[in-house]
Amino acid sequence: MLIACPACAATYQVPDHLIGAGRQMRCAKCAHEWWFEPEAPPAEELAAESQTTPSAPPEPEAPPPLAAEPDARPTPSAEPVPGPGLALPLAWAGSVLLVLGGVAGLFVFHAPLAEAWPPLARLYGWFGV
Repeated sequence: MLIACPACAATYQVPDHLIGAGRQMRCAKCAHEWWFEPEAPPAEELAAESQTTPSAPPEPEAPPPLAAEPDARPTPSAEPVPGPGLALPLAWAGSVLLVLGGVAGLFVFHAPLAEAWPPLARLYGWFGV
């Protein structure tokens, strides 16, 4: 069913089973709220329909089935997750050795470094080298 907002004329395609006999509507464009009732068919259509169909009441339309949402949570596994093992301690040891080697290199090669970059001589002077 095509429904138009009375305030801004924005149109919306809404399934008939969601409207029923009437429904409170809210426009997504201008936020206007109104009560919508579907128009009743003309009397001639109702009379013609009642002559062609049996007197049994029509079956209501079933709403469409809802799609199952996929479960976003990971499924727990039966086997335990292995720990980092030796990789993490070796990475830390390597990082510490790299920093200590850099600091040691600054002191071992202090003369050529201070010659190449004079502001470094002031830093060496603070440490008494």
